[in-house]
Amino acid sequence: MTSVPKQLVLLAAYEELTEKERFCLQEGNMEGCLRAQEKKAKLLVELQQPILEPLVGQNLKDYQKRVESLQKQEQENAKTLSGLIKENRDTYKGLAKQSGSAAKFRKAYANPSEKKATPNNLEGQA
Repeated sequence: MTSVPKQLVLLAAYEELTEKERFCLQEGNMEGCLRAQEKKAKLLVELQQPILEPLVGQNLKDYQKRVESLQKQEQENAKTLSGLIKENRDTYKGLAKQSGSAAKFRKAYANPSEKKATPNNLEGQA
């Protein structure tokens, strides 16, 4: 039985977390996405440790192909996240604009009894 190099095991775990991150982004699960990113950060630290046994031959080729594929998936995840951020920002701006419009409408058309009476001086406000 041959042992699998540690780098390949760590890479497999990283690939799995990247796939989980993609799924969480598609579902809008930001908490799950954040947890996956935190775990990925820990794996990156492990992957960057000095390698005890250098990868050679087919293991090295396999590793390089998987890293390239992983980089593409990371870029896709980043694009998806950027799109979600833009969408949320646009929604927020739209809601803020609607809130301002509603306040102006209420101020202009509300019954006099519904409007707050605001004093023209500072008396009683201290």
